[in-house]
Amino acid sequence: MRRGSQCALALIFSALLHATHASGHGTPLSDPPSTTTAERDGAADLTVAATRFIESLDAYRRGDLSARTALLAAAEELRRRHQRADPAEIAAFYQGLNAAALARGIALEDELDLLREEAAELSTDDLERLPIVRQKLEGFLLRCEGLEDVPVHAHALTLDARLGVRPLEQGRGPEGPAFRAELRALEEKAARSLELFRRAGQVTPTLEPLWILARCALLRADLDTAEDRFMEMDVVAERVHQLAWRERGLLGLIGLARERGSLFIAEDLLDQLATFRAPESCWALAREVAAQKLFVDDGESALSWLARFPPSELDEELAAGAGSERAWEEWRNLVSAAEMRSGRFDRARERMELADAAARGSTGESQGTIADLTRATIHLETNEPEQALALVRALRWEETSAVSRAERLTLEGRALLALGRCDEAILPLEEALAAARSDAEAPPDGHRANGSRHATVTSGSRVGEWLGLSAVETLGRAYVEAGSPLRAAGLFESAHAPIQRRGDCEAAILDLAGKTDLGYVTWMVGADQTLAVHVAPDGRASAASIPIGRRGLERGIERLRDALTATSNSASDPAWRALAVEMGEALLPAELKSRLASRAGSSATLVLAPHGVLERMPLEALLVGHDPRPLGVSTALTVMTALRNGEDLAPPLDGQRAQWMALGAPTTRDHALLPGARREIERIGALHPRWRAVTGDALTRSALEAALRGSSPLHLATHVAAVPRDTGRVSVAPWAFVVSSDELVSAHDVLQLRPRLPLVTLTACGSADGVSIDGLSVRGLAQTMLECGTRAAIVTLWPIQDHAAERASVRLHAALLGGASPAEATRRAREFLWQLGAAPSEWAAYRALE
Repeated sequence: MRRGSQCALALIFSALLHATHASGHGTPLSDPPSTTTAERDGAADLTVAATRFIESLDAYRRGDLSARTALLAAAEELRRRHQRADPAEIAAFYQGLNAAALARGIALEDELDLLREEAAELSTDDLERLPIVRQKLEGFLLRCEGLEDVPVHAHALTLDARLGVRPLEQGRGPEGPAFRAELRALEEKAARSLELFRRAGQVTPTLEPLWILARCALLRADLDTAEDRFMEMDVVAERVHQLAWRERGLLGLIGLARERGSLFIAEDLLDQLATFRAPESCWALAREVAAQKLFVDDGESALSWLARFPPSELDEELAAGAGSERAWEEWRNLVSAAEMRSGRFDRARERMELADAAARGSTGESQGTIADLTRATIHLETNEPEQALALVRALRWEETSAVSRAERLTLEGRALLALGRCDEAILPLEEALAAARSDAEAPPDGHRANGSRHATVTSGSRVGEWLGLSAVETLGRAYVEAGSPLRAAGLFESAHAPIQRRGDCEAAILDLAGKTDLGYVTWMVGADQTLAVHVAPDGRASAASIPIGRRGLERGIERLRDALTATSNSASDPAWRALAVEMGEALLPAELKSRLASRAGSSATLVLAPHGVLERMPLEALLVGHDPRPLGVSTALTVMTALRNGEDLAPPLDGQRAQWMALGAPTTRDHALLPGARREIERIGALHPRWRAVTGDALTRSALEAALRGSSPLHLATHVAAVPRDTGRVSVAPWAFVVSSDELVSAHDVLQLRPRLPLVTLTACGSADGVSIDGLSVRGLAQTMLECGTRAAIVTLWPIQDHAAERASVRLHAALLGGASPAEATRRAREFLWQLGAAPSEWAAYRALE
């Protein structure tokens, strides 16, 4: 049998021949066990059976009709002993072809093998030879029309689509309408090859066209279609034991989950990948676990992991030379990001030299670019911006990813900013942001000049996002130093909001600030410092640099929260007051503090836009100047989770005419009963002329779902519980509302229901809580409702006592019924509890979200 024609046949059963390759049953954090003797014996049996089938099929196709008996026997053995039904379908397909059709198929397959070899010799950036090879393929495809041996035609279509999609992903393809036309043509070829493979009963070869279709969907920014294709890949690859293709499908799904902020889905997918891959022999798994650690801001753990599991020749793909240089680039990017995250630059040089030595050992020469960006980072952190700038500007290579381009440009901008050249710093920082978040402001035709969606959501996607935020922080400082703080505010919000055009965000900020007494404040938290921007009602903007970074803020927030929740009397304990003064002095811009001082003794309105770690800050408890009242008592605070398009939201609440739905106090066995919630609902119902209550046994899952699908404002008083990870309902956040019979309505369920309500009041325990993810706001139950189009939510930062919830809710609803805004009604509830002398844990917990 000729080696060339064997190539296409081997594609059918490459899965069978490598079914147990690199198998393991551990998790990303543990080593997989050794393969058992039984497993090895099973793999050997499968290899023998698959080889027998392939050889007999090749002989039959070449005219040896006597091979038919062996072919059918091999197919039956694969079905009976190895649960593979497709060999029988393949055998039946080829038995249906006459001798002439078989001969023509073999002849064309031999030609295709030569074209495949020519394509394999192309390098990634061989733009001169690529059109020549594709032109030959086009001619070959014309000759395949009408071919009865359709798998040959399908393989040619797949090869052409694979060669065509690569330049589009690298931003080197056509632009505008030509880009869209080329993308459509590639999708048509991949879809047709998929149909032809299925017609011939072939399963394993469908994996590559599915992969190409997923990549095309990413180029169109169609994440749903990409997800469907990656999921189909995963199912098919698992069915045919094709681990390499299953790895690709899972990596695509992991990238998509992170892109959507679905932390828990990403973790589950990593666990699935770890059932058959081990980090020491699979760089893709090691890389994604490290990225996941950065995703949750655990730089120290990421550094330790990367030191233990760098790219290795134990990875068969890297050992074969496929992507080794790219793997080391990814490793360096991850290490660099982890060093910056952890703030540990004392060991950076050591790690840099290790990376350089490893690269030198694998290629035979020093790979300076692997270490240069780390060196530049060290220069910046040791106050040597001139050396850093010279180093990054001396780098002259074609970046292989948007991530490396973003890092280089960010370092250049940081160096220029440190040298006081803020006007020069803006351009590279804007380019860095475009590279790291290349899909955020893509042209309408979907073409991305600086990378692609595919590059964003696959390897190192979390690094790319973090670099994007680093670029945002640095670019914001450049705007401020250049005298444009409003541009900085618009930039901060565009990095966190559905409205991603900075100009639109600036207009929205001005509109919101103009409707308040005190304006709008937003913050951008960096590793070492925080930038605050205040936009006054008249549109004037000012900024302040706060010398506290992410870690320092986390410590301060936890200290203040602990002091507030531990204090039993708001007037007698100075501990929380001292912390509230300290944090208020640090976080609030001078212009805002001046305006607050001028209004001492009266109430005012203010919009605050904290992001990430700051969303856990009890801003309502901050003390400013000589006013003894906390900020949340003196001021009607609206806390923005993200700027949203007004037309996408439910209409504002009409407090005097609204028909309220009230749900609470479900009948449960596993959770404490809530008699206080029932009293709360009854007392509030006595205030409202239009009030419908559902409690006890009637508070079923379907009742809550109906309320969430409706249009009435909703008052919900029930438990919030953790969602088990194995339910498949933790894509958004691991919490759920408890209804009767201890059923759960999770954040994932809420997202599917798309509630679009004028207002929801959630007096459940800690209903403002969620998962804090870089690049996004906190994600939880309340935030999910707002994301779906609910206009406002009144929530609690931590659990509160029933009696406090009852008193606050009655005062809150009385204010709403009188026509107060959600922010003002929440202020009055806080003020009421404050004046009663209630503990800070009671009044400081309430927050109005939009």
